Amino acid sequence: LPHSEFGNATITSLYDKVERIYGYSRVNRFPLVIAAGLSKRDALADWRTDAGLFAAGGLSLLVILLAMGMVLLRQIKHSMQTEAELMRTR
Repeated sequence: LPHSEFGNATITSLYDKVERIYGYSRVNRFPLVIAAGLSKRDALADWRTDAGLFAAGGLSLLVILLAMGMVLLRQIKHSMQTEAELMRTR
């Protein structure tokens, strides 16, 4: 607090061994500091859920794109074979 009027810190509690993110702010008009803490696990729960959903969605899109690429390559190969057969029959 001597260096800044507000800030945050991540501290592991000595009592319950839970890692918490604390935020603090000094109240200018009074000799008072307000602090609040939230466990890191709870703070990041929504982010982890969203990250998992985005990863699953991205992986699904990647699989779809790979499948479409394989179909396209197969069609190109078939087209080239058909063209070669037509050239031989002339």
